[in-house]
Amino acid sequence: MGNVRLEHWDAPPPPPEDEWEVCEETRFTLEGSVVQVRDLQNAPAGPELPLPPGPYNRRAHCRGRAEATARIGRDLYCRGVEEWLLLQLWRTA
Repeated sequence: MGNVRLEHWDAPPPPPEDEWEVCEETRFTLEGSVVQVRDLQNAPAGPELPLPPGPYNRRAHCRGRAEATARIGRDLYCRGVEEWLLLQLWRTA
């Protein structure tokens, strides 16, 4: 798993100052009361972030994916390649 940062905002966050290869925004409804990053085996990969249920926006930023994608099929583990993710959540009306 790459490096993941999960942020909760009270309003839409400003654009990050550093460069990202990809930035996508989606809406989702949180039915539980906790958000947590999990790894591919579904094990916790970070602390729980308690949030009230309801509608949220999610902005996901990624970098390092292009290099990893270019090496798929050539290197089994893509050693030295790291993927970075920034996930920003904020409540929506």
